[in-house]
Amino acid sequence: MITKNQRGIGMLEVLIGFGLLGVGSVIILNGVDFIGEKKEVIDKAAIQESLITSLLESIRANVAREKIDFAPNDFLNRNTYASVQESLRLCWVNDGFVPLEAFPECPGRVGYIVTPLRIGSMEYRGLHKVTLRITHKELFPKTYQQYEFIVKDP
Repeated sequence: MITKNQRGIGMLEVLIGFGLLGVGSVIILNGVDFIGEKKEVIDKAAIQESLITSLLESIRANVAREKIDFAPNDFLNRNTYASVQESLRLCWVNDGFVPLEAFPECPGRVGYIVTPLRIGSMEYRGLHKVTLRITHKELFPKTYQQYEFIVKDP
C-alpha cells in the first residue's frame, strides 16, 4: 500500500541528485582539461622531434655540401646556457627554421656543427659527427638540449 509520503520525489532527493550531477560534471571537465594540457605538451614535443629529424635528414642528405669544422672547440666548449644561446644562429618555429636575423626575439634557437668522426686519435673517413644544440625559452627554460648523430657521406 502506498502512503501519502511515498508519492513523487522529495526535495532532499532532488538536491542530492543535483549535487551528484554537479560533482560528476566537475570531475569530467577537469579530466578534459587535464587531457587537453597533456595533448598540448605531447604536440610540442612531437613538433620538436619532427623539426630535429627534418634538420638531421637535411644535413645527412647534403653532408658533402656542409662546412666541415676541424676546430670545433669554440662551439663545443660552450656549456652554459647564455654562451650556448649566443652561438645558435637559427630560429625554430612550428613551420621550420629561419635565420636569427629574420626573427631575433624567437623563443627557440638551433645550431649545429659537423666534424669528422674521431674516436681516440683515429679519424674515420666518410663519417661525420653532427652535434645539434637547441634552446627554447618555454619548453626548457634556462637549459639547452644537445643531440649527437653520426652521418655517412653519400
